[in-house]
Amino acid sequence: MLQRVLHTLAFCLTGLMAAGIAYVMLLPPETGTAPFPHFDKALHALVFALLVLPLCTIRPRHARWMLPVGLLFGAAIEAIQPQFGRGAEWLDLAADGAGLILGFACARFLNRLFIRR
Repeated sequence: MLQRVLHTLAFCLTGLMAAGIAYVMLLPPETGTAPFPHFDKALHALVFALLVLPLCTIRPRHARWMLPVGLLFGAAIEAIQPQFGRGAEWLDLAADGAGLILGFACARFLNRLFIRR
């Protein structure tokens, strides 16, 4: 029963993260300076790591479809960003992929630490 509740919660968190990522990445670009070079790439990696973290922590086998779908999601966002006044960058997609791998690695660690005792 608890496992089912955790799975549902993780699925909902993943959906909310995807919606939040799409919303923020399609907003008009901000003007100003970043705190450090390639700050936006670090943010891409962070949010895509957080995207897969909940569901892959509860169900690591979901990574078989979560990682490719997450990368396609990032590619779709990059492809439509120019229609929202933003630029599409291959390095953003690479950062998305790195974040997905990082998120999955953290999820595996958390799964072994807390779920599989």
